[in-house]
Amino acid sequence: MTNRFVLNKACAMNQRIVSRFLHSHLALAQNETNFPRNILLLRHGQSIGNEDESFYTSIPDWKIPLSNKGRQDALKAGERIQEIIGPNNSVVFYVSPYYRTKQTLEEVRKKITADILFVREEPRLREQDFGNFQDKALMQASKEERVKFGRFFYRFPNGESGADVFDRVSAFCGTLMLDMSQIRDPNVTAVFITHGITARLFIKRWLHWSVDDFEGLHNPPNCGLLHLERVGHHENIAFRLTRESRDLIKAPVEEGIGRGLQFGRALLEQRKRKSARDLAWERLPETAWGV
Repeated sequence: MTNRFVLNKACAMNQRIVSRFLHSHLALAQNETNFPRNILLLRHGQSIGNEDESFYTSIPDWKIPLSNKGRQDALKAGERIQEIIGPNNSVVFYVSPYYRTKQTLEEVRKKITADILFVREEPRLREQDFGNFQDKALMQASKEERVKFGRFFYRFPNGESGADVFDRVSAFCGTLMLDMSQIRDPNVTAVFITHGITARLFIKRWLHWSVDDFEGLHNPPNCGLLHLERVGHHENIAFRLTRESRDLIKAPVEEGIGRGLQFGRALLEQRKRKSARDLAWERLPETAWGV
């Protein structure tokens, strides 16, 4: 009898613990999300390499600094970023380890008044590797060949392909979501100080755009800011690229872009059965889906 009593008591206690655990997590799911409110991708400011590509023949790519104009533009970008963050919200920064991106971050931070939760150097957000010291004639020939071959799969001699950059950006998504799950702040903004092709490939990954979609995109200008905003609520979270951001990279605004993820009939029928409160979310195109 004693052993049975102890066993029953232990079972009852375990049930209460499990019940409290599930209740607390249900409440959390109903009121919070682990997704950031905004994801901002900022291409670094103008570098001396953007002004004169001959610098790449004698200075390692990762040590190329900003020009004076690049620093000034980064300050202005900091103002735009602070406006999007808002006065009472927090922000996290991920920065490529290249000198020009770290200098861009230095200038951006001068305009940030929001609470900075952390700044992390993230090598997976670095520039596409073009080899080591660049031969100007070989690089020009390679870029012309890349146009014919395709930007996503073309591999530079001794360097990376766009597909390689996509793979490391995809791996970074897991780190981002782990960080967000630890922060648990539904109003946090995540800012990436990165490079043009890296930003475009992150958007391709996040929104499930296809390779064909990517091939039609253009590089954002130096200090061009791409804004992924969270839409929907609770379990029905999605992201969409703002109209201004689409214009920067020449992305079509119609639903013809975004065929990297196509819903099967079963999932489409399930979405149609959503309650009336989800109707606004239902009207979002597939291009708005993230992760």
